[in-house]
Amino acid sequence: MTSLEIAQRSKVRESAASNARALELIEKAKVPTLPAVAVRTAQLASDPEAKTAEIVSLVSSDPSLTARVLKLVNSAYYAVPRGVSDVRRAVSYLGLDTLHQLVLTVAVVRALPRLRDGSPLDAGRLWQHALATALLARDIGRRQRLPVEELFTGGLLHDIGKIISACADPEGFARACDDARERDISLFDAERARDGRGPRADHEQVGRVAARRWRLPPRLVACIGFHHAASGRGAVSLIGDQRTAALVVGAADYIARYAGFGDGCSTNVGEPSEGLLEEVRVRGGELDLLAARLPNELARWKSFLELLHDPA
Repeated sequence: MTSLEIAQRSKVRESAASNARALELIEKAKVPTLPAVAVRTAQLASDPEAKTAEIVSLVSSDPSLTARVLKLVNSAYYAVPRGVSDVRRAVSYLGLDTLHQLVLTVAVVRALPRLRDGSPLDAGRLWQHALATALLARDIGRRQRLPVEELFTGGLLHDIGKIISACADPEGFARACDDARERDISLFDAERARDGRGPRADHEQVGRVAARRWRLPPRLVACIGFHHAASGRGAVSLIGDQRTAALVVGAADYIARYAGFGDGCSTNVGEPSEGLLEEVRVRGGELDLLAARLPNELARWKSFLELLHDPA
């Protein structure tokens, strides 16, 4: 056996161990499956033969999910005249794509474990970072005529692996955060560092395994599971629009941290992966322009984030 073959086998074993660890964390955090309505809505939304009335009827069949989605539709950001009280009218104002992305977002957020007091992960800062990433991903995607609603969802959910990890293994997650701060590196790099305590699963892996178990659409899986890796650090399974989506969210994640809206786990901003910003066509002074616009955008979307996490 050549040294290359030995290295490849070792990498496969390491990946399998990390995926097993990710699954262990997901099960320990008691992450449930998504409601069948949310999964089926995503399937129908991607089916050109599906009828709008069928999707409206499906979403309406889950009263709790419908109530939460309509709450978001009636938020200050969307500013629907006189508001809407049913799914059919929501579709007529916002379109089917926006509706099904809201359904997925609500379903995923409801399925995530709740961060307890004293958690090493600050929920407020995490979701502010997630919203900043979502807004930036949408802006970057809009200029390239990419599916902006899906990119927004991908940005909003890209760090769900952190929530699962922090809930399932708070001590291990706290160690990774401490390592990141002490060594001035990113949390992602700290998670991947070997420290003799067995295989670690970074938040990308945890999020990726969870997203696949939930049967989320492939581009969303890419945003959640490869937003750090898409620019060349191991995303060999990504092709075409999946890679593009992950690159956009990865760039948005970096710009959010550059603008001062990190998740609090690490103070390191660092440099983007080589060629990342160029690949998503953020050039020259555009980085600072996007960063400068972010505070006002976050203020406009504040009510959306509050309603998304409203327990009522």
